[in-house]
Amino acid sequence: MRFFKFLFCFFCFCCLMPSRFVLGSELPHRITCIIPSRSETVFWKEIDESIHTAAEEFQFELTMIYTENSDPSIAMDLNDAIETAILTDTEAIITSYTKADSNTDELLKQARAAGIYVIFLDCDGPEELRDLYVGIDNEAAGYALGMYVKEHLQEGEKALLYYSLSNQNSQNLLERTSGIKRAFASSPDSIETFEFSNYNDMTRIMELEDYLLQNDSVTALIATTEHTTVTAAQLFSRLSLPSRIQLYGFDQSDETMELLETGQLQALVCQQHYEMGYQSVVLTNALLEGKVPDSDFYKIDFLILFENESKVDSFPIT
Repeated sequence: MRFFKFLFCFFCFCCLMPSRFVLGSELPHRITCIIPSRSETVFWKEIDESIHTAAEEFQFELTMIYTENSDPSIAMDLNDAIETAILTDTEAIITSYTKADSNTDELLKQARAAGIYVIFLDCDGPEELRDLYVGIDNEAAGYALGMYVKEHLQEGEKALLYYSLSNQNSQNLLERTSGIKRAFASSPDSIETFEFSNYNDMTRIMELEDYLLQNDSVTALIATTEHTTVTAAQLFSRLSLPSRIQLYGFDQSDETMELLETGQLQALVCQQHYEMGYQSVVLTNALLEGKVPDSDFYKIDFLILFENESKVDSFPIT
């Protein structure tokens, strides 16, 4: 079944792919971008838009492949997408390492061996699998938020770091938690961790409820993703805990911005989505033109937005 789905996707890919045979003119570079659905979240929607804008400016032949969609029949498996890109002679692949597995690693090695540039955005992976990573410094972002939380704790109060282990390849999440823990290195007794196996582990979420009800010293909860931030806010509302516990989170969405603006969320670390997508294409162009970047890690500034007397403020951190 997976083979026939691949053939169907490959056929559609070839039918939609623009021709490279342009008489009397230099052939445009061909690049492939593989990301989740363009419209499911603000994050990927803005990345999608910025990649299209930059590709048009450089007159690239751009092929977008989506690994998630509200219509599952339109989505393509990440590994199938990479294999399709290799077979269609793309010159560069822009993607995220978030849902990668061992098969992904082998395909990316194959792509690089064939001379195809690989650019990761949002979530980084092993350096030997890519030419560039474009995204925020997640460890620094975690550290900055951790320091902000620690500075607002009173004597005897604790913060609870709340995160999922559902995807071991989420290097960005591992770096965020590492940065938060580093911020509390001088006062390790002021932070505790609460891990859960996946987002749908209701038993573990009920255990978190019990923990918060029984531990009055916890006055801050730090979530590391958009999903856990929203889930924590819903938990607070159900248990009537917002007056005691302050919530801090990551990643902009309509839901997290509403939480911030209504005072249910005290601080939110945000990535600059548009800039991330745009710069990934700019740097791809540099690679295709034979230019060597100064670093294989292009840092995008992040913002911390915080609720302050019903006003959202921000400051960039490099």
